[in-house]
Amino acid sequence: MDGELRRLIDEVKSRTDLVALIGRDIELAEVGSVYKGRSPVHRDSDPSFVVWKDSGRWCDFSGGGRVTGDCLDYVMWRRGVSFMEALRELATEAGLALPGSVGGERAVSEVLDRRRIEELLTEAAGYYHGVLPDKIRQELFRAHYGFRDDIIDRLHLGWADGHLIDHFNTTVSDHAKHRRRVSDRNDPGILQRHQPRATALGR
Repeated sequence: MDGELRRLIDEVKSRTDLVALIGRDIELAEVGSVYKGRSPVHRDSDPSFVVWKDSGRWCDFSGGGRVTGDCLDYVMWRRGVSFMEALRELATEAGLALPGSVGGERAVSEVLDRRRIEELLTEAAGYYHGVLPDKIRQELFRAHYGFRDDIIDRLHLGWADGHLIDHFNTTVSDHAKHRRRVSDRNDPGILQRHQPRATALGR
């Protein structure tokens, strides 16, 4: 992977205020540790767009699915631009100078591969945390290990219920639809290639 390109991406993400970026399009309200608002693409009766400022992630739960990502993904999703165009836009806003060349086609492809694998791992962690039974939270994580609820939520501690593959069968499809909305076609099959197998991640 091109180190210069990776460092630029990390710097752009650290300097971009995700709440402010998304707040240009929708009204966000702070609710506990997250920010919530109405989806900019679907009509929703209740706020279904969530932003986690600390982790720099967002998710749109509207429309019967979920699209998620970081600041770069948001610009790609909302503007319909490629990954490199989103990177240039946010780098300029952050006052970062782009080198004349931040990497060739292979370097960009490697970065996109890694980002999409990271997305799947993040999705898995979020799923396991979301299905964490109250009994396990109270009796194991709190009573036995002494974790407070805010620590459990911050670390995304979860419970493997054996249905991760079923979850991925839906969310990977949603991610693929999201990717097809943008013009970058470096490797449209990456999500399918890295879809977890039941034998590896079933539990």
